[in-house]
Amino acid sequence: MKEGNILILLISLLIINHIINENIRSSNIYIQYFITVFAFSYYINKDYDTSLFISLLTTVMLTFYNYIVDNTNALSKILILLLGISIGTLKSYTNNNIIVANFVILVYIFISLMEYYIHKNIMHCNLNGPFISFINTIPFLGGELIDSCKYHIEHHKDVNKDLSIDEVSHEEGMFMGWEVTLYLFFFVSIIMIISKYLSNMKISNKTLIIISIIISILWCYLWNKVHIAMHQLENNYSIYKGAFDENFLDLNFIMNILLSNHGKHHSQKGEKKGNYNIILLGADEWLYNNNKVINNTEYCKKNPNEKVCK
Repeated sequence: MKEGNILILLISLLIINHIINENIRSSNIYIQYFITVFAFSYYINKDYDTSLFISLLTTVMLTFYNYIVDNTNALSKILILLLGISIGTLKSYTNNNIIVANFVILVYIFISLMEYYIHKNIMHCNLNGPFISFINTIPFLGGELIDSCKYHIEHHKDVNKDLSIDEVSHEEGMFMGWEVTLYLFFFVSIIMIISKYLSNMKISNKTLIIISIIISILWCYLWNKVHIAMHQLENNYSIYKGAFDENFLDLNFIMNILLSNHGKHHSQKGEKKGNYNIILLGADEWLYNNNKVINNTEYCKKNPNEKVCK
């Protein structure tokens, strides 16, 4: 890429980032950012894989920058610096490396979105709403999903203000059993297929299935290990019930990274509830449910007896 073209791209991104800074919470800003960066990149290098890589990479950078930094005034300079680094390092990559990177990032993004929607719409369902009435008509799976919602709502009632739990009402609301791993495998397989075609990844269906199995087990394993640590419970789950290791590994370092986000999920009540990502952060920020400040003033006026209001 010529220096003049890099300069044009960076100046364009400076303008884009200025717009982001001015409208950081406007609708679909991440989608707008991704599309704009991809369009400018493709205009300059005429390469789909490279353009996808640059747009995915910088969008993810923007996402995690906003997770850890409240003040976005310096966002433009940081993103342009990181973008320049990413463009500069492209020379050291083969095209296949970029394709693999695109595949991995896409899988992460889609699974983060899946985690968000399952947690928000299934585990925090409205038991009296039309969505649950529809789910109830699904053979075999419908009852499982409704139970998941009931048990998870009970889980939230169990949690104290410091995130500790005195007694677990329903184990199913706390852990992910093997049946959840099976359902998850179905959705992860679809995600893998979509990511394969979007990234031009050359990978066999057999390998996709194996990776999907590994990801499904690993996700449930991380949930079971990290979630119990977050709520300060003893690791007494069993591998016969779900993905677990009988206390073989200590994953508190992962728990510490994710704890703040999960704490905000439990602390914020009512219509403003967010922070639905437990393991794979991202979708909360993309869909504007990444609460950084907890405010239960209105909720506590209507629910003064709730634990969080005392």
